[in-house]
Amino acid sequence: MPAWCCRCCSWPALRACAAGLLLRLEWARRFFIALLLVVITANLAGLWLQHEVLHALVDRTLRRGALPPQAADVFGGFATAAQGMAVFVTLAVSAWMGWVIRRLMSDTVRQEFC
Repeated sequence: MPAWCCRCCSWPALRACAAGLLLRLEWARRFFIALLLVVITANLAGLWLQHEVLHALVDRTLRRGALPPQAADVFGGFATAAQGMAVFVTLAVSAWMGWVIRRLMSDTVRQEFC
């Protein structure tokens, strides 16, 4: 499915969900929890995809390029640092979204949406 199609379909649904959350509607709370779970899954899948693509590009560049060994080590170090930062940010955002899900499922919040 093209990215523009996902964007065209998700924005109206997200707006409806936001309006429902403001009106304290139960379906909006459940939909938002499901949406956050989809985003967490997509972020983790994107992290795996980024790792695979970066690993393939770095290996290809280091094998084909006429880089001195010191430059290749620096390039590999930058790639490792970028992957480490991507893992940190992805896990931090996913943990935050998990906290939001947990908070939305708490009894006090559920009572507000009855």
